[in-house]
Amino acid sequence: MVRKWITNIFIFIFPIVFISRYQILLINISLAFPEITIKQKKRLIRQTLRSNIFSTLSIFTIWSASENHFKNNFTITGLDHLHSTVAMNKPILILIPHMAHIEHIGAGLSHFVPYPLYVTYKPAHSKLMNSIIVYFRKKYYKEIIAVQNMHRCVSLLRKNKILIFNPDHGIRERKSANNYPFMNIPIAQWDTHLRLQKLTGAVMLPVLGVRLGLSDRIHIMVQPPITIDFSSATIDDQIHQSIQYVEKNIAYAPNQYLWIHRRFKNSARYYNP
Repeated sequence: MVRKWITNIFIFIFPIVFISRYQILLINISLAFPEITIKQKKRLIRQTLRSNIFSTLSIFTIWSASENHFKNNFTITGLDHLHSTVAMNKPILILIPHMAHIEHIGAGLSHFVPYPLYVTYKPAHSKLMNSIIVYFRKKYYKEIIAVQNMHRCVSLLRKNKILIFNPDHGIRERKSANNYPFMNIPIAQWDTHLRLQKLTGAVMLPVLGVRLGLSDRIHIMVQPPITIDFSSATIDDQIHQSIQYVEKNIAYAPNQYLWIHRRFKNSARYYNP
């Protein structure tokens, strides 16, 4: 496979060509896994580079994938959780963590789910990149919505639609951002998914996805609904409960999370000592 060959080359040139991204990767791994040895850390960093690079190279492959590609390479479990919620005529908020292959998880889910899916995304700074992302995602989703467009998200959920949301984006520190624990480190987290749930009564269904080796094979797991007692749980507890599935996925495949992004953005001291 050509992508494996290119991936192996990029593993060696990445620390030289993309110095800042590599430094972010090192810092993220050190912060998220303080208990592992130096040898284990080096191994995890190399595995993460391999996984993240391969998944990035595979994006255009998944955007142009045929039906046979999904049938031959994707498997899914837990669809009964989705079907039973739809049968109850309730809105659904699907929570997918920011794995390196998040694009593949969403595309695979759209292949197996017999209902129209709506998805939110965080617009890129580049207008050209935004246009490319929206163009290709239209193949899998009924509508692509900027995550800032809360009005549209609420409107769709109140019509009992299925909305895909990525809750684990770190955000820059600002007055409106509260700090919540992620990987035991207090960082600014979006609580948009919780506000959407409170406003619409949507059922939050976490979806985990794992790439099986350095290949196109991906297993998707639809998990049981997240149940939160909003009447008694503090906002910290609510955030932590809803983000636990992200940490669960990281623990399942730590090298497959997108660690080359600044996960702890509000804590500038981590990246600018």
